[in-house]
Amino acid sequence: MFNRAQDKTSEARFLDDLDTDLADAYTETIMERRFLGMTPGQRFVIALLLLLAVAVVGALCLVVTGKVLLF
Repeated sequence: MFNRAQDKTSEARFLDDLDTDLADAYTETIMERRFLGMTPGQRFVIALLLLLAVAVVGALCLVVTGKVLLF
């Protein structure tokens, strides 16, 4: 009779440990998904700034080479 109570307690501890391990694994997976430690919003802003920089440099190259006239 008392052995069953210990078995249930042991099983409950095992399940608690399992839940903790799964939570830790999930947290590690989330942290591994981050690219350079940035959130998706931060990555979007960086991508937008990179696009803008490439467009400006391309436009300046066209103006300097005379392929496009400003006025």
